[in-house]
Amino acid sequence: MRLSWCMAIATLLAGLVHHRGHGYWLPLTVAVVVRTEYGTVFVRTVNRVAGTVGGALVAMAALLGFGSGWPIAAVAAVSIGFAVLVAPRLYALSVVGVTSSALLSACIAAEDAQFPLVRVTDTLLGCAIALVFGYLLWPGRYALPDKADLAATARQVVVYLRRTVAPTRNPTGYQAVRDETYRTVHQTRATVTTALADPPPFAGLAAAALPAAVALEDATDGITALRETLDAGATTPATEQIEAVAGAITAWGRPDPAPPAPASLIRTLLVDRVDKQDC
Repeated sequence: MRLSWCMAIATLLAGLVHHRGHGYWLPLTVAVVVRTEYGTVFVRTVNRVAGTVGGALVAMAALLGFGSGWPIAAVAAVSIGFAVLVAPRLYALSVVGVTSSALLSACIAAEDAQFPLVRVTDTLLGCAIALVFGYLLWPGRYALPDKADLAATARQVVVYLRRTVAPTRNPTGYQAVRDETYRTVHQTRATVTTALADPPPFAGLAAAALPAAVALEDATDGITALRETLDAGATTPATEQIEAVAGAITAWGRPDPAPPAPASLIRTLLVDRVDKQDC
């Protein structure tokens, strides 16, 4: 819904200020910036603007130096190669290469010195739409993304705990639950960490959720350590001990107020106690 809303505004604005040959860049900017799977809107906006300005400067320098023809095609090819190489490292650098290549590719046959300026203007307009309508005015900015749902993550960790101490442990089913739990806790922590770079109130929500996200990740490691202890022949902990740990994990899904026990409770109540019983 948020992406559709922002794209509609961007497309309407592009239709008002451009003819068809230049109308696609503004909606494209909004589509790239607002896409939630690539991170937060604010961080994407900063990277997009910086990368587009950098790419436009590279394109203008090439156009002033070579005009058009094969030299421009060569610089465009080098630019897109640069974008591919640096994409895993920093999005802004990737945008520099993509923007430069796109601008120069359109100027191989005929030089258009105004083209880079149009692209920079459209990028600024698109990022403004993304920030205002996709961030500042969007109600969801007062809550963390769905991928940082601490309550759902805590429930998954509890499922992993119960599967670990189950009397009959199916190796195939256990591995699937373990892999899903690790994927969930790592994704939750990564999403919360990324949100720290946003301005308030998003950053404040992320800062409050980060200790719980880290605790759930540590709790998952504790459950894995418990499994290794049980596989070595240790006795399964008592039901009341397991329920106490499950309650502590569930509490970490509600970071406000602070949970009553740290994630190390898994080790103190389960892993260490199992070791002492066997000794």
